[in-house]
Amino acid sequence: MVPGLKIDQLVTRSKRLHARLIHRIIQCGGEKLPTSEQLAKAHKVSVNTVKEVCARLAKEGFIRQKKRAGTEIRPRYSEEQIQAYLRSREKIIQEFNHLKASGINESGIIAAALSALEEYRPDPARVVYADKDFYGLVVGKKELESIFKVKVVPLFVDELMEKIDAEAMAPELVVTSLRSAPLVEGLPDTIRVIPLKTTPPLEQLLDFSSLPTDARITLVVTSDQVRQRMAATHADLMAAYPFFHVHTLSQVRMDKELVRETTTLVTLRMIFEENPALFSHIPTPVTYNRFHDDEGMGMVKRFLAHPREDT
Repeated sequence: MVPGLKIDQLVTRSKRLHARLIHRIIQCGGEKLPTSEQLAKAHKVSVNTVKEVCARLAKEGFIRQKKRAGTEIRPRYSEEQIQAYLRSREKIIQEFNHLKASGINESGIIAAALSALEEYRPDPARVVYADKDFYGLVVGKKELESIFKVKVVPLFVDELMEKIDAEAMAPELVVTSLRSAPLVEGLPDTIRVIPLKTTPPLEQLLDFSSLPTDARITLVVTSDQVRQRMAATHADLMAAYPFFHVHTLSQVRMDKELVRETTTLVTLRMIFEENPALFSHIPTPVTYNRFHDDEGMGMVKRFLAHPREDT
């Protein structure tokens, strides 16, 4: 009998484990990975192989390794991206089954997969949006793509720096938030960096002098980290307006009663537009973009039009 191609002969155990863990992280999420010993036993590899793969996953931004605290999974992808991944994976499996049903053997199926991978060429990252906050990345990417009609690659700041240091990426432009700008200092001179101001002051969005103290105001934000920061920043306003509350989008989705009596809503435009059922009853919605920087946005526009002239 003539032996055919076998996937186990083509891909090392280390690379198979690398792919399996990425799939587990994307599909299942969770806060932590099992221990190295548990992973080694489950996948029939050595502990050293597990440690090597986990070190690679950490460099790629999938996990964060902490001494005595386990291996923490980083929220790299949005729910929309996760669903796209899972749908695409199912389609690939269906295509493999169609090939099998047509009489193509395992060697032919592997050949089809490998030849497709060889022809796949991801577009080079021309524009990167770098931030240290997951929700900031999601909103920032969507907003930049909507405004400038270009593909934007979202990356955590440390992930971007690692990729550039490893010469795995060389974007023309890195857009970042003013808060994260100090973290991208030291990039090569060939990469233009444009930091943008984000989230306008609340006092610019609402004229509190015209609002009665019993106004029912709700500020809806992306994450608990932002919620805590906004609550601390506006502690005086919240004391003066007892019905002024700050909630995350997740909180509102789980409990619509939080905004049932709201008369003035303040939130990101993207949150408002993507959740009409939550906010359609509120008489006064006040929305804003993540980026609140006309001068900086103008610099981005000029660079995209004339990358070598706008220096």
